[in-house]
Amino acid sequence: MRHLDVSPGELDDVCMRTTPAGDNEPSNGAAEPERPRAVKPLTIKGHPLGLRPGLDDRRLNQLIDDLEVEEATLKLESRR
Repeated sequence: MRHLDVSPGELDDVCMRTTPAGDNEPSNGAAEPERPRAVKPLTIKGHPLGLRPGLDDRRLNQLIDDLEVEEATLKLESRR
């Protein structure tokens, strides 16, 4: 079965322009380098959380998971 868009002996060569054209082409023939934009540095201010000693503020999700497991366990035990 032949495909409708393929003919025997047909070549895929296409003439294509590879140089910039129009507004993208600099007038003096050389590309001018882009100047870096001034970027304001990011600053983050920390706030005291008022946590009790021994609580790791980087593991609060683990603490919440542990409390949820404890709560579920107490509910299951109270149903017995």
